[in-house]
Amino acid sequence: MKYTELEIQLLKKHIASVAIPIEFIIESKEKIILSYKNDKDISIKLTKVFQYEASGKNSDGSFAVFSNKDFQQFIMGIRNWLNKIRTDNPNIISRNSTIENFSPNFYNVFQDATMISCLNYKESAGMVYRKSLEIIVKDFLLKFLPEFENIIINETVGGLVFFFYDNIENNLVPRKKRKFKRTEHNFDEIQNQLNEILPLINFVNNTFKIGNDFSHYERRLEKYKTEDLENNINQIIQYLESKYSIIETTKKLELIDKSFKDYNL
Repeated sequence: MKYTELEIQLLKKHIASVAIPIEFIIESKEKIILSYKNDKDISIKLTKVFQYEASGKNSDGSFAVFSNKDFQQFIMGIRNWLNKIRTDNPNIISRNSTIENFSPNFYNVFQDATMISCLNYKESAGMVYRKSLEIIVKDFLLKFLPEFENIIINETVGGLVFFFYDNIENNLVPRKKRKFKRTEHNFDEIQNQLNEILPLINFVNNTFKIGNDFSHYERRLEKYKTEDLENNINQIIQYLESKYSIIETTKKLELIDKSFKDYNL
């Protein structure tokens, strides 16, 4: 007996409702593998022969075995298995406190994308990953270039790249000035900052192109998968964690330096 399309969709619906990243793999018509974040040690095998059966391991390492002839009752067993994972893993994805400090909403959206991707809705996941990218990049720029807050908030990431940078022979170069919506912006005072984050902006720009491609009627960058987008965002997370820490440390040192200079007996 094989799982029907309706049963597969109902399984995915219940997994999504618990809101944890479960890899959903259809091995055959009669067998489905569920694993927590692709962890084989926390997984169950769902088979359908004479009845619905599940066997595998819970997140605490104990064995998970249950079966039922009734599909709805069987789903309740799966939900119990999922809830145990959620109880044992309160942080569904690893969250960096530094990132949360300047971009409090990023991980919520990034987690949504991860869960959608695990259920094999890759195209939809790509669009949500793109949104998470926009959030973290904008939040960083708001801290890094606060004097341009209004533009950063209202422009897309792609628009921001070409607001601050010019494309000369496929190379991004910091602009000296830019006329934007009837206002002349002079970038002389932020040239060092624009050069400082140029490698990041170049990487973000290319990653954003991949993310944008998932929203097109016909994809043009098909060789890039959802996993590529996710991996790029994880690299951006690592960079921004280090960069923001340096910025905050520099600010603290400047304050300490000032207090030292002002200290007179």
